[in-house]
Amino acid sequence: MAKCTYCGEGAGWFRSQHKECAAAHKLAIDGIATAVRNGLVNGIDATAIRPEVEAHATKGRVATAALSTAIGSGIAHAVQTFLEDHSLSVDEERAIERYLADLPIEDATVQTSGLAETIVKASVLRSLQEGTVPEPRINLKSDLPFLFQKSEKLLFAFTDVEYLEQRTRTEFEGRSQGISIRITKGVYYRTGSFKGHPVQVTELQSQGQGIVAVTTKHLYFGSAMTSFKIPFAKIVAIQSFSDGIQVQKNGIRSRPQVFKGVDAWFVSNVISLLAP
Repeated sequence: MAKCTYCGEGAGWFRSQHKECAAAHKLAIDGIATAVRNGLVNGIDATAIRPEVEAHATKGRVATAALSTAIGSGIAHAVQTFLEDHSLSVDEERAIERYLADLPIEDATVQTSGLAETIVKASVLRSLQEGTVPEPRINLKSDLPFLFQKSEKLLFAFTDVEYLEQRTRTEFEGRSQGISIRITKGVYYRTGSFKGHPVQVTELQSQGQGIVAVTTKHLYFGSAMTSFKIPFAKIVAIQSFSDGIQVQKNGIRSRPQVFKGVDAWFVSNVISLLAP
């Protein structure tokens, strides 16, 4: 007989948990996340809500890893609330840092949840809005394949970004007409004509994956296939998507360039704030 994942008592054949224990655990997870989110948004000190968090964890038999994830979820929801006005104030950032320090949340949770990235991006945008250029706050596993100008600073970098370009190819549309004439047994000769016309087809084509670096002056892309930079001063249009961004440079022959795998909210705001 298997034992319950939560209480350790017998759960019955082919069962790993009691229904009541699973429900209590979920209720506790939700309670932890809600308590953290509300406390942070309402300016309550982290030490003041810690007893409530621990009470939920004890009642729902929440293990360390699950507790860390629930706290991270609560902080993430609070950050999204703070960012409804598109900025993260100094006081809000300091409050988040206190919650991260005073509540039992693991560093791995902060990193894998994307919470650390969101805080860094929001902090960068706040500095730019205030007219100051922040120092880089990102840790890269390897050196970037770019030569930055002395007058520019790196703000953020994205890896595993797919670069796509609009390309045009020609197709022929139409129909074939003709007749088949028998020459000898088993041999036929077909005569006819093709009535068609060329059609220009425009489509996005992948140009490989690489790294995108966002600096105070340029948007850089580098891969095994190609490397280039786009000055903010030459960007005339930006279109944001849920999973990337499209930029359009000035010039009659310029084509839309798409970067799939970057944070469109962050990149578009940086360009808007820094473009001359």
